[in-house]
Amino acid sequence: MEDIQQWIGIDVCKRWLDVHVRPVDKIFRVSNDASGIQELLITFCLSLTLSVLARVSFTFIKL
Repeated sequence: MEDIQQWIGIDVCKRWLDVHVRPVDKIFRVSNDASGIQELLITFCLSLTLSVLARVSFTFIKL
């Protein structure tokens, strides 16, 4: 099985985290609180190779 590099973009706002996963084009939203962040971490801990881009105030930061 070939590993596929994924890019995860997270748009942060007060109430929501909007998430877009490329190249699989998975798009979803979680609440910006402890339960939403937990859901996000559980979702992405299943993948071994991640490159995460978090967008905060129009600035991209590679984590």
